Amino acid sequence: MARLPFIPVEEFAASYPEIAARKEDAFSVLAHSLKGTRALLTLGGYMRDVSGLNGRLRELAVVQAAHAARSRYAFYHHIEIGFANGVTEADVDALIAESRGERSALGELERAILVMARQLTTELRVDEAAFRLIEKTLGREQLVDLALVIGYYNNVIRLLACFELDLEPAYDKLAARFPMTA
Repeated sequence: MARLPFIPVEEFAASYPEIAARKEDAFSVLAHSLKGTRALLTLGGYMRDVSGLNGRLRELAVVQAAHAARSRYAFYHHIEIGFANGVTEADVDALIAESRGERSALGELERAILVMARQLTTELRVDEAAFRLIEKTLGREQLVDLALVIGYYNNVIRLLACFELDLEPAYDKLAARFPMTA
């Protein structure tokens, strides 16, 4: 149960249509600060719509950060978003395996991105080899954009934790397919 009541979309739809268009329960809670939520969405929009960072790589980083932080809400929401951006079920299985310290069939770049997302989430550092591989492969602009993505979603994950948002029942099938384990 969320710690704050949901604000009905009708109460802010006319003034904040970009927030009202978001169907996730999180936005009905974040609507308690409409200006703050608008600012949050501005950076999210840059990462999603403007950055040159590949959508699959972006979502692998987000799903990994959510998994490392044990955020069920962000994990399952972003698996679904990832599927729309080229992430496969095999990618998610591999991400979970990599999180357990097992080797997967993911490529070198994908593994480095998972290391970066996991380490920034849990250790506030990035392995030098992973950092340099990402820099070499993606270039500095996309490396910075990747760091922005991971930092941004770590902020979102912490907002979700603060307000104790429950995962919507629509995600039960994903939760059964990809159980969140240690």
